[in-house]
Amino acid sequence: ALEAGSTRLRPVLMTALAMILGMIPIAIGIGEGSEQNAPLGRAVIGGLLFATVSTLFFVPVLFASFHRMLALRNDKRRALTLQKNTTHIRACLNFISTAPIMT
Repeated sequence: ALEAGSTRLRPVLMTALAMILGMIPIAIGIGEGSEQNAPLGRAVIGGLLFATVSTLFFVPVLFASFHRMLALRNDKRRALTLQKNTTHIRACLNFISTAPIMT
């Protein structure tokens, strides 16, 4: 996930930057009647900045943390299963070694 973030960094930044630069004239509100659209332009720019940052940094870190948590849980399950199996095998071997030998 972290490698994918670094691989996709340039295309995501280029796309977001193009959209942000395209929205700057609307956000500035130059011209007659454009004051009505200026808040919309500012909101779009803010949303793009937040979405870009979260896409590139927050989501990969969250995914890596979740993946690490699942790996630890699976390791614990494997250790418990191995412990149960070895206990069962020891009990069987102990039973076999203490059983009377018939001749």
